[in-house]
Amino acid sequence: MSFEDARNALLIAYAAGFLDDEEFIVLYDYYLPVNPSFPYWNFDPFCLDVFDSCECEAHFRVAKDDIPIPLTNCFGFIDGTVRPICRPGEKQRVVYNGHKRVHALKFQSVVVPNGLIANLYGPVEGARHDAGMLKDSGLLQTLEREAYNPRGDVLCLYGDPAYPLRPHLMALYRIGEVPVFTADMEAFNSAMSSARASVEWLFGDISNSFKFLDFKKNLKLGLSAVGKQYIVSALFRNILTCLYGNTTSTHFQLDPPTVQDYLA
Repeated sequence: MSFEDARNALLIAYAAGFLDDEEFIVLYDYYLPVNPSFPYWNFDPFCLDVFDSCECEAHFRVAKDDIPIPLTNCFGFIDGTVRPICRPGEKQRVVYNGHKRVHALKFQSVVVPNGLIANLYGPVEGARHDAGMLKDSGLLQTLEREAYNPRGDVLCLYGDPAYPLRPHLMALYRIGEVPVFTADMEAFNSAMSSARASVEWLFGDISNSFKFLDFKKNLKLGLSAVGKQYIVSALFRNILTCLYGNTTSTHFQLDPPTVQDYLA
């Protein structure tokens, strides 16, 4: 029982006549808390995402972009994207994505902090799960063979809960899969989810740079190279990033390579 609960119980007992004036005063003063009462229930839980960079610097004396990512061996982020297409005349169930409720092709992308798509796999049918795409791409085997720093330490990608947990592939902590879900785990999830949003930014950059990708009525399987169009658009988006940067490279404060270095 807290001091506040004890004082409330004393008030109830005094009002009911179980304590006289002297007893009430002595006991009420005895249970006076040392720390001042703070009405935390009147305030929203703390969330760093609601502060912009200027507010963060004013309140905490540090720029928001300077707050480190908790996963220090992470070098990129992996995610799948669903690209809607025109409903095909046959085998519609193969390309139908039940989650988005559209006929689509899917691609798997790995985004690195300098704003480039470092690896792109696809297209695959829209009904394919992200974990199935990962298996078919062979990316996990490549990471197990190549993803180490000069000291031999493991480097990893970070993805959403759809991906399996591996030394080279990390995801957020999930309630029910850990014995105790702590506040530190929740803070880790929040920080890494904010960083992983860079994948979504890059998906948006591709669509915004090449608007025809959003006109699904013109994206007809068998009549146009729908998958190749997206792959080529991603390549040209990387070239634009080398020339002008993008939101991801600005967020992580890492410059992309020059066009000459990228195409060399």
